[in-house]
Amino acid sequence: MMTDTLSIVGLQTRRKSLNDAMMYLVNEFTEDLTGKDPDFVVMPEKWITDTLDADSEELGKILLFFREFSEKTGSTIIPGSFSVKREDGLFNSSPVISEGKLLGWQDKISLFSREKETYASGTRAMIFENLDLKFSVAICYDSDFPYYARLAAMRGSELMLNPALIHKDFHDMWKIYIEARSLENRLPFVSINSLSDPFLGNSLIAVPRKYMFGAKLKTKSYGDAHVITETLNIDGLRDMREERLGEDPGSYYLAEDESVY
Repeated sequence: MMTDTLSIVGLQTRRKSLNDAMMYLVNEFTEDLTGKDPDFVVMPEKWITDTLDADSEELGKILLFFREFSEKTGSTIIPGSFSVKREDGLFNSSPVISEGKLLGWQDKISLFSREKETYASGTRAMIFENLDLKFSVAICYDSDFPYYARLAAMRGSELMLNPALIHKDFHDMWKIYIEARSLENRLPFVSINSLSDPFLGNSLIAVPRKYMFGAKLKTKSYGDAHVITETLNIDGLRDMREERLGEDPGSYYLAEDESVY
């Protein structure tokens, strides 16, 4: 049976070179999570600044570290996203690791601005599962558009995890996007940013709640805290989501007669 509460830890990790990232994992990561007992751990988009070959020893070591940690703690880890070079191109991609296993990768689909000059776009929105809970990973800009979260919710996703890299001048717009995606799909959103300048943290968690004949949203921002801890109460959200999806036919057309609105 699905649990009614989830323990979330977000790490607003500063951006680092590969060597500094390896030192952080060995010397600080475990300490950051000591005593936290998380169900989910989420890190920012591209917090490692180097490009990593998909079959490289370096990427293998990073994945092994997170696999061993997740197996030891029984947690699910979304260790941000990495720039991963594969045979078919360079992808902005997030591994999903749970209880010692690599469940798969979510590639970023909606590439932002100059990313399109370098990265290949992903083509699949994945649904993952742990703790009898279905969840999705939207990488940064994928949360700006209604289609991704809508599709995930329609396919049974019950939680959206969003590794992000949001410039400080757009934190206000970011909050609107996250709240909209959460409220319109009755889907909890965990969006984790980097503390590095010019991004400056302010990660967000948004959770819809039943209110009278509709819903209201509880949103919390976490400022410049390096480690974020939050317990999400998701009791009742599944019924709210199913009701919401049933109210939207999801199929629209433009009338041929332009005088008709």
